Amino acid sequence: MTDNKIICLVGASGSGKTTIAEAVQRGDEIKVLPSYTTRPMRSPDETGHIFVDNFDEIRDELAAYTVFNGYEYGATHEQVDAHQIYVIDPSGVEYMQKTRPPGSFVVVWITASENARFKRMEATRGREKAKERIEHDREIYDNIVGADYLLVNETDDDLGQCIIEMHELCKELFGRKEGEQSNA
Repeated sequence: MTDNKIICLVGASGSGKTTIAEAVQRGDEIKVLPSYTTRPMRSPDETGHIFVDNFDEIRDELAAYTVFNGYEYGATHEQVDAHQIYVIDPSGVEYMQKTRPPGSFVVVWITASENARFKRMEATRGREKAKERIEHDREIYDNIVGADYLLVNETDDDLGQCIIEMHELCKELFGRKEGEQSNA
């Protein structure tokens, strides 16, 4: 394990976690961790995950792990050490608290009302899937626990502000200014 920190983005479905993570990602400086999952791909061009049949080969190397909607998700210590942002759920954060050193990650919760999240998901996944995810997430995301930072993403303006705040946090944690090149 290295001394690198990673930002754990936590929020219910449709809160904007992936959108914010992708907006902040910059070349080799800020990289979003692609988690392992047993979930089937939603589309042939889907990114953000490494799709596997099972976790047998990586189970002993896991830094984060959760089961969401019946599918396994996780990341190895090597992945966590090599990335700066990880989209994760509360159970995954709890797992990391047991497997990673104190202070090795920062938890950023992204909140949005059910109505805002439903509208976003309805547009991309359809009405029924949006309803399913809202219901499912009520149990998982009912309390914001252990957050170091809180971002509110209700509107397009909020999304822009969340991205700005994430850029600022990345500068603070990773020490490079926007556009500054690494000497490595």
